[in-house]
Amino acid sequence: MDTNKIHQKNQPIGVFDSGIGGLSLLQIGRHELPNETWIYVADTAFLPYGAKPSEVIKDRAMKITSFLIRENVKAILVACNTATALSIDFLRKNFPDTIFIGVEPAVRPAVKLTRTKVVGILATEATTDSLRLSQLISRFGDGVQVIIQPCHGLVETIERGQLGDQASKKLLEKYVKPLLEQGVDTIALGCTHYSFVTNVIRGIAGESINLIDTCKPVLKELKEKLSSKKILATTSMRETKVWTTKTSSGTNNLIQKVCNNNVNVSQITI
Repeated sequence: MDTNKIHQKNQPIGVFDSGIGGLSLLQIGRHELPNETWIYVADTAFLPYGAKPSEVIKDRAMKITSFLIRENVKAILVACNTATALSIDFLRKNFPDTIFIGVEPAVRPAVKLTRTKVVGILATEATTDSLRLSQLISRFGDGVQVIIQPCHGLVETIERGQLGDQASKKLLEKYVKPLLEQGVDTIALGCTHYSFVTNVIRGIAGESINLIDTCKPVLKELKEKLSSKKILATTSMRETKVWTTKTSSGTNNLIQKVCNNNVNVSQITI
């Protein structure tokens, strides 16, 4: 076998998000792809992406991608709906030899599941306004009313570790209840951060509402891409490395809590 291919198999997978949101993907990824090694960048110095201009997000995505490529990754998972919507085409153009997998609101699965023909999407402001989301709705939303609900302040609440307290519940009630009042029976989560408050959303929406997360489908796509190129890892997983671009004890503690105290966290300036 080609020695370069063997080497590439055992290179890490890079993942980035504005904060802890992508750790929801990382945790499932470590379970679904147990031989892979992971490097995660939490761009906490520029959190949240959802309120930033598109040029800032593209610049951050470029710089983080350059860092991950220097770390010799074999693929990059853009674990942020906003960064995917605003930068993934740009990244693929500028780094044509790199495998990029992005996350997007699950419009197509939501349309397939709805019975009332009314679907809700919870998203950041930037994702809400993005051309990519508009194109997804145009492509898959025929015959269905798609209601987009921007969730101002929710990412910041989650980043503070408020995953199920009264503050997060009150904020989510503000965003979820209007969707229910408009007949929504299916809600797609349009931000990886929101995976951490699924139980709160479920408590507000009720058991009859379909809640759709994109973590497993995205990781399935990643696995299929690595498999098609014959670069799935063959050795045991090495320690997961998490880099933050702004450090605080609260952020570090939250990362360790989410990752079951099983990662190495350091700060980096990018």
